[in-house]
Amino acid sequence: MVGFTFGTFVGPGDNIYPTRLLVGAAKNSYVSGYTAGALPLVNAYEGSNCGGFSEGLFAMISTAP
Repeated sequence: MVGFTFGTFVGPGDNIYPTRLLVGAAKNSYVSGYTAGALPLVNAYEGSNCGGFSEGLFAMISTAP
């Protein structure tokens, strides 16, 4: 049986489309997809929208305190 160990919220609003979720061996979560909304960015490769309708996203969510 699979259960949730933790939960989180990604994004401030709508237009966020996660397409894949992976939980690694170290129990970190990885989310990929695309967004047409504004996401809060920390250490972003690209710090602003480059234009067009949507931007790709990849996030690692760590379980470390």
